[in-house]
Amino acid sequence: MMNSGDASEAMATDRRRSRLQGPTMPARRFAWPLLVLCALGLWVSCGRAAAPTVTVEDPFAVSVATQDDSALVGAPGDGDSTGSLHAYERRGGRWTPVQTLSPPELSPGDGFGHAVDVSADVAVVGLPHDDDLATDSGAVWVLRRQDGRWVPETKLTASDGTGLDFFGWSVAIDGDVIVVGSLFDDDVATDCGAAYVFHREDGAWVEQQKLVADDAGRSDRFGTAVAVSDKRIVVGAPWADAYAGAAYVYRFALDRWEPEARLVAYQADSRDRFGSAVAVGDGVVIVGAPGDDGGREALDQPRRHPDSGAGPV
Repeated sequence: MMNSGDASEAMATDRRRSRLQGPTMPARRFAWPLLVLCALGLWVSCGRAAAPTVTVEDPFAVSVATQDDSALVGAPGDGDSTGSLHAYERRGGRWTPVQTLSPPELSPGDGFGHAVDVSADVAVVGLPHDDDLATDSGAVWVLRRQDGRWVPETKLTASDGTGLDFFGWSVAIDGDVIVVGSLFDDDVATDCGAAYVFHREDGAWVEQQKLVADDAGRSDRFGTAVAVSDKRIVVGAPWADAYAGAAYVYRFALDRWEPEARLVAYQADSRDRFGSAVAVGDGVVIVGAPGDDGGREALDQPRRHPDSGAGPV
């Protein structure tokens, strides 16, 4: 029999998951394509990779990451939402599937493959609905490529993880640094969010620091998106400032990650969700704002696609 505490937790889980789910679509069998682009002076399509057979309930390519002539594609809804990861290699100008991976000890609903990133021969994969610490506390798997195949190396969880944190919602890796987003962390306020930094020391991944916005507020969802490159971390909080959103930049100084900047969109609107996606490299930060309307008046203007989206730099 479910007690009141269990019932409350179950209701909270349902509410959070319902907010994150997309619209219902008719069930049919199809393959979600992965469009891979090559830089040859201009950006051109150079191929498409698709899962052999998936259903609409098991979306393919929810997350993607590339490294040279290899690609990793996440399918978190695969197998009762246990999740899986698909590896591809470009051979003779075509993308060829070479491996499908599901680490041991996965359970239905874990969502392995929700987020993925790769650096050299190490990949990190998020499963935000993992229940090792508590319901939907979340986790990430670190994989290593050995003899051309990806092998599970270690599983990481937050040192202070609790139920419904969704640790592993976003992931990023650069060399010996892994960043993991936990968008529903309640450290400062309900669902304010957090990001965890792990560092590889003597071959082991050790939690180095927990990042929380200095101005963290309720339901900011700090950690929805993360990126790391060359001693800089960017964390998106798309629900901050009444859903206008913000992105936070951190720089490694001495032995800690220190706040460097808080980025917001020019002429921000309350539904921009600036910070839903982030990228950093070569001194440049790019932030996605899927709700941006390009500066056009949005009120009382019927449009079929109200969110054109934007990516301020």
